[in-house]
Amino acid sequence: MKMVGTEIGVEKLQFYSARHSFTTIAVNDVRIPIYIVNDMFCHVDNAMRVTELYIKKDFSVINESNFKLID
Repeated sequence: MKMVGTEIGVEKLQFYSARHSFTTIAVNDVRIPIYIVNDMFCHVDNAMRVTELYIKKDFSVINESNFKLID
């Protein structure tokens, strides 16, 4: 990760940060189901609590759902 960080100009890039970004992008932007991402990380917690910690909360899905319901 240090080499990648140097290449892209990000000091102290950490594997942990990459996991957070990957998980947030996979779930929020690409819409991969969280249970699939959970399996991709080989997490054994069936409640997916650990995986949920990596994801930045995206309220747009909730907002879109509310508007659909209202319509």
